[in-house]
Parts: sequence; structure tokens; C-alpha cells
Amino acid sequence: MTQSPTDDGPSRPDRTPEVDQDASRNPPQSPAGPPPTQLGAQPSPQPAPGPPPGYPTYPQSHSLALASLVIGIFGIISLPVLGPVAWVLANQALQQIDAAPPGAWTNREHAVAGRMLGMIGTALLVLVTVVFLAIFGISVLVAVGASAGS
Repeated sequence: MTQSPTDDGPSRPDRTPEVDQDASRNPPQSPAGPPPTQLGAQPSPQPAPGPPPGYPTYPQSHSLALASLVIGIFGIISLPVLGPVAWVLANQALQQIDAAPPGAWTNREHAVAGRMLGMIGTALLVLVTVVFLAIFGISVLVAVGASAGS
């Protein structure tokens, strides 16, 4: 039987097994995570979220401002019941944007537009409710008058 140059055949006693030097310096971690810290030892502080130091920070888009705008549009187009919701969301967004440092949030104009649309939607809701109650009241009066006259 011929052996290839890389095949050592049966284990040879004159050769020692190769040991991974990195494995001997860094013992494997347990699957549960890093080893527990000593009693009284403080864990190392975690870095703050955000970009690393030296990188510019960009203002974030305020999601409530965009939501108030979208809900305000739907409140005017199809469901006036959404008008007050848009108004409240826009007021919350404006409070949060104004309380933050300058330049921290974008979309303030979306919140202002959402508040305006919420006000218009609320006015439409009141108008539709008044018209509905007037029509219902007139129809009840006509029905009562027709039954009393016969």
C-alpha cells in the first residue's frame, strides 16, 4: 500500500499533536456568556448609543409629526372622526420637538400641518354631527306631526 506525502498513516509516536496556540491563550467561553464578575467589581460602562465620537449627528425625523399629517389627511378626505386624533398627535409632536435641543428633530412643519388638518377635521366632525342631528330631529318632528294629524 502506497501512502501519499500528506498521509501520515497510523499515528506515529515520534510526532506530537499540533496545539492551537490561540486556544491555549484564550480559553473558550461558556455558551451562557462571559464569566461573572467578582463581587463588588463594577462592570465596564457601555458606550452611549449613537455615532462614534467625531462623526456628525443628524436630526431625526419625528414619527408623531408624520402620523398626525397622514391621519389629518384621512380625517378630511374620508373619516372626520380622525380629526381630533390628528390634532392631539400633532400637539404631542410639537411639544416634544420644542422641548428637544434645536436641530434634534425634523418634520416640525408636518406637525403644524397635521394640527391644522386636525382642526379642520374636527370642525367637519362637528358640522356633520350637527347636520345629522338636525335632519334626524326634523324627521322625528315630521313623523310625530304626521301621526298626530291623522
